[in-house]
Amino acid sequence: MDELNCMLFILVNTEGHFLMKKKYRFLICFLLLLAINIWSQKPIKKYVFVNIKESVSEIGVRSIIQDQYGLIWIGTDGSGLNRFDGVDYKTYTSKIKDDTSLNSNIIYCSYIDVKNRLWFGTDAGLNLYDRKNDRFKRIILNEFKSNEEVSIRSLKGDQKGNLYVGTFEHGLFQINLETLKVAEIVCEEYPLTINSIEVDATEKVYTATNKGLKEIDSKTNILKSSLFKIKNEVREIKDPLQYLLIDNNTLWVGTSNNGLYKIKQVDNRNYQQFDIAHFLISEN
Repeated sequence: MDELNCMLFILVNTEGHFLMKKKYRFLICFLLLLAINIWSQKPIKKYVFVNIKESVSEIGVRSIIQDQYGLIWIGTDGSGLNRFDGVDYKTYTSKIKDDTSLNSNIIYCSYIDVKNRLWFGTDAGLNLYDRKNDRFKRIILNEFKSNEEVSIRSLKGDQKGNLYVGTFEHGLFQINLETLKVAEIVCEEYPLTINSIEVDATEKVYTATNKGLKEIDSKTNILKSSLFKIKNEVREIKDPLQYLLIDNNTLWVGTSNNGLYKIKQVDNRNYQQFDIAHFLISEN
């Protein structure tokens, strides 16, 4: 608007009032309208909304996790792993004869441990991301069957420095995060698929399996069926399960085809007692 000011002709009378010559009024109005029109035509900054571009995997997504640096890691169902930094994507895929790459392009699950390390479970095994060298370390779960591919379906850590690894039909494994030593958790029955793992406030480990809800016995370190005392009876959940969630000391259990269970401990000085509610989800 500085250009317009130099075109204005203003007179100040002796009484301190602003007077404008009549012959300039029309010109000033014209210039004012012209200046407004020119200003309105100036380019306005555009806001670009980020979308997955063509080079990024156009396929199903099975896992999403964000690390301490704000990077988002997207595990796909066949196109490897995508890392998004807010501006661009980088894709990691499995490469033949390269044991520093992912061991499969199907990513089922991801997890960040207490040391802020990234773990990825694939259709062919477990991978630990080496951030310094931008590559992966493949973790062998069974040293006696190192060539056998084990599909990883779930990951969860506890506060004691352990990572629990749920597999497809191979049960449950425990990894010491300090030494990376692997131990197999003995199960009461096989084949056993672990679809989800949760750890409660007392460090009890629950697993959602194809054979119901199970937990690790802290005394024997054996994975056994979870039993809940309700008044004068003991109940267990035998449905094939898909997902677990612990919220405010309440365990939510998602089944494959029989709705949802809510398990909550009832305060009792003498023994543990629980309430179990079962919800069926309507298709309507």
